Amino acid sequence: MEENKNLEMLHEDIENIRPIRPGELIKGKVIKKGEEGYFVNINYKAEGILPFKEKLTDGEGEILNDTEEGEEIWVVVNRFDDQGYVWLSREKARYRGAWIDIEESMNSGKPLIAKVLKKVKGGLTVNIGVNAFLPASCVDKVPQNLDEYLDKTLTVKVIEADRRTRNVVVSHKVILEEEDLKKKQETIATLEIGQIRKGIVKNITSFGAFIDLGGIDGLLHISEISWGRIGKLEDIFNKGDEIDIRVIGWDPVKEEISLSMKRLKPDPWENIEEKIKVGDVVQGKVISIKDFGVFVETEEGVEGLVHISDISWGYVKHPQEAVKIGDMVDARILDIDKEKKRLSLGLKQIHPDPWLSVNENYPVGNVARVRVERINPKGAIVEIDDGIEGKIPIEELSWKRVNRVSEILRRNQLVDARIIEVDPENRQITLSIKQLKENPWKQAQTFGRLEI
Repeated sequence: MEENKNLEMLHEDIENIRPIRPGELIKGKVIKKGEEGYFVNINYKAEGILPFKEKLTDGEGEILNDTEEGEEIWVVVNRFDDQGYVWLSREKARYRGAWIDIEESMNSGKPLIAKVLKKVKGGLTVNIGVNAFLPASCVDKVPQNLDEYLDKTLTVKVIEADRRTRNVVVSHKVILEEEDLKKKQETIATLEIGQIRKGIVKNITSFGAFIDLGGIDGLLHISEISWGRIGKLEDIFNKGDEIDIRVIGWDPVKEEISLSMKRLKPDPWENIEEKIKVGDVVQGKVISIKDFGVFVETEEGVEGLVHISDISWGYVKHPQEAVKIGDMVDARILDIDKEKKRLSLGLKQIHPDPWLSVNENYPVGNVARVRVERINPKGAIVEIDDGIEGKIPIEELSWKRVNRVSEILRRNQLVDARIIEVDPENRQITLSIKQLKENPWKQAQTFGRLEI
């Protein structure tokens, strides 16, 4: 039985053996490593030998064959020696196989793997089994620094080839364009208004950003980035960032897509009446200062105006005297306009109106220490207390004749003055410096001479 089995196996081996000739391309299996090279089973009566070193086909240098036991490799029959061994070439097989791939790539668009070797005039030299030229214009969809591609591996397609002159031209750009087209078709097939998608920030402009959704770009307009105010777009995201966006518009004919970031969240004004009401005190951030007032953001997308007259119970020449951008302030809600999406806020309304108790706190006849705020031809405006101002008429500066207020007072000077009139209804307090002293004219009548 054993003898019959061996005969059958021998018969099968003999049937597998076929005649070979130099130059033939064969697929063999590495058996073991010898002294001069690898022994390869090529289904021939003698084993093939793949030498460790081979000269390149073009004669420029040599290559080292590195393989492992059990690996299947393509080889070309190179020659037969006197001992019956068949000497093989992996380099010739690679070269011939490379040209088969090159022609297939050129004819049917088969993609090939290329190793970038060096930078040359007008492009790159790459290896696809044989050396090929990759023009700079075919490296990428947009011009790039060619030095960045050195030693990298790229997928390419052959666009020109001539075996006789060994001239091969390849393109990586066409691969990228085909990938983009495939992605674009897949994106368009699944695109719907209202859906949330991920995208890559491709380009940032003054009016918004273009977002790559996969082979097709959408516009994220600056007005759709946030419910609140924004500064530079670079402070929000950078080119290459992956972001979540909502599709809010899609024109299949023009292939235009409109995107939004802010609509990932609900409009903060939709249920504003459930969150705040007139009279509430809210905290907010000063985001803008104008001559007429201050804009305060109470939450993203909700802002209000504090008019200059509502900053302080006292006189405010310019809002920047009271606050600066970035300050956190408490403010009372004076009005809510949902239609215009605007709040009216007051800073001074956080505190009681000091004029309501002015008669009790500043009775006529009292002497107050005041600070000179402003000077005008008619007199001086002084600060009596926070939110309480008064005036000192020019005729109340001295018992002498005063031609200019600056003869007596200067801005920010601290002086004592007597309260001579209080008018809460018109929010006015009149003070006098001269009445801190006795009227010298009375002395003149008493003593017959005048001392001032």
